[in-house]
Formats: sequence, structure tokens, C-alpha cells
Amino acid sequence: MEANERCENTWADVEVLLERRRSELEQLVDLTNEHVAHERDLLAGIVDALEAQSKPSHPMERDDARQSRQLEI
Repeated sequence: MEANERCENTWADVEVLLERRRSELEQLVDLTNEHVAHERDLLAGIVDALEAQSKPSHPMERDDARQSRQLEI
């Protein structure tokens, strides 16, 4: 009888550990998703800033940019 009780207690311990691991895994997935969203926003901001920087703001600059692109072709 004592061996049966120890076996049941051991399986109960295993179930507790599995539940804890499942909870930790869910937290890790949530944290990873938050990190991915942050990285996506950061990279989108960098791309937007680079695009804004490369666009000429003055009409003369636009003409110069067109001419330089034509020279490259």
C-alpha cells in the first residue's frame, strides 16, 4: 500500500511540474510576441525615417534627384 501511495504522490509531483512548465512556456511566448512587436515598430520607424530623409523637400532638390537618377541609368 505504501508503494502505491508513493507512486501516486510522485505522479502528482510530475503533474505539478508539467503545469508549471506549461505556464512558463505561455509566458515565454507572450514575451517573445511583445519583443517581436517592438522590433517591428522600431524597424518600421527606421525605414520611415530613411525614406523621409532620402526624399527631396525642395523643388530644386527634386530636379537634382531626377537628373542624378537619369545619369545612373
